[in-house]
Amino acid sequence: MDMHWFLNIPSIYFFAIYDAYANTVENNKLFDWELSKFLKTDYQDRNFKIPINHIAGDPMYIFSTFEHSKYLELAITAVQMKGIKKENILAVPMDKRSENIKLFDSIHGADGVSTLDIAALLAAFFGIFGSIYGFILEWGPLFWGLIGIAIGMALGLIIKFFTSKKYNNRQKCMNNTEVVLIVECNENQMEMVKDMLWSHHAFGVSKLDLN
Repeated sequence: MDMHWFLNIPSIYFFAIYDAYANTVENNKLFDWELSKFLKTDYQDRNFKIPINHIAGDPMYIFSTFEHSKYLELAITAVQMKGIKKENILAVPMDKRSENIKLFDSIHGADGVSTLDIAALLAAFFGIFGSIYGFILEWGPLFWGLIGIAIGMALGLIIKFFTSKKYNNRQKCMNNTEVVLIVECNENQMEMVKDMLWSHHAFGVSKLDLN
């Protein structure tokens, strides 16, 4: 390999990594918006009413909370396949007041201010300078370039860790409830519905007791 061409590798690869990360963030935002719009359009029947007092034989109401993800849609579909009608399901997407800064994103979502931005930038920066000065150092540009990439990546992760910790100390980090799901069902369907919601990664599930 011509070592001069090697100088291009850090910027090319780390730009590709960060570009994929940034596109994933925007796609996740679009998914959240589309899912929220879908739930408001299809699962907010105006005739859905919860009685004040429960009488024997009346429907049961199961409340659950979810984040915006494919599991929420799968849970709704699974419940409908078990005989729960569409008009007996109410989904209420929640408006967010603020969001915690996350050190690591999950596979389902990213907040846009997480790990890879500073780490990728510093890895490319240190990798390029390590390769340049490697021409006059003993181990050569290849090894010093790799060392620079490792140092830049580690430094970026450390910076992000401490900045995220600083902001998260102001607000307790917890799973964000993004959708409240209410299912109207018969008493003999209650356990089935609860199990179905739990199996699709609901944050919490509870029965409304009107007695």
